[in-house]
Amino acid sequence: MQCIEVEYIPTNSILRHPRNPKKHPEEQIHRLEASIQKFGWTSPIILSSDGYILAGHARYEAALNQGIAEVPCIRTALNGDDAIAYLLADNALASDEWDMEQLKGLFDELPDELSCFTGIDESFFGVHDSDEFSDTFDLPTESSGEKLMRFVMTEEQAQLVENCLSLVQGNSRGEKLFRICEQWSDRL
Repeated sequence: MQCIEVEYIPTNSILRHPRNPKKHPEEQIHRLEASIQKFGWTSPIILSSDGYILAGHARYEAALNQGIAEVPCIRTALNGDDAIAYLLADNALASDEWDMEQLKGLFDELPDELSCFTGIDESFFGVHDSDEFSDTFDLPTESSGEKLMRFVMTEEQAQLVENCLSLVQGNSRGEKLFRICEQWSDRL
């Protein structure tokens, strides 16, 4: 069996695979950013022999957003068709099947300040807030003095929020949301 070597590679020298078919919504990238901030880097990016990402595109995007200069990588000997096959297999072979009873039990045991990092909420278990606007949110305190907030809302509500955020100047989604709330609260 071959020994796997993890090496730290400058983020700006890593290449996105131009044919990666997996999409990563912005919200997923933001959840990964929060996870990396909370738990550190726990899963290396997998590269082809010529430096293209085969697995870890979303982690790479999160690293770029956070300004991380180097990330852990495993460089494989894969190239050509073998690299494409692995690129597809890594995503396609991941199971979407869960033991829902076990998952719900684990999720319920987590304190709120950690459950928000899982990417799972009550809607994952078929529980939906019947109010037009859900008031579910978690506020884990980060050592930087910032707070991560998570909201559960309908697709229509989320689209409206995304549209509004895109119209506001700011360095982050949090700053943009703050500016919107600040302007709205001045009208009250």
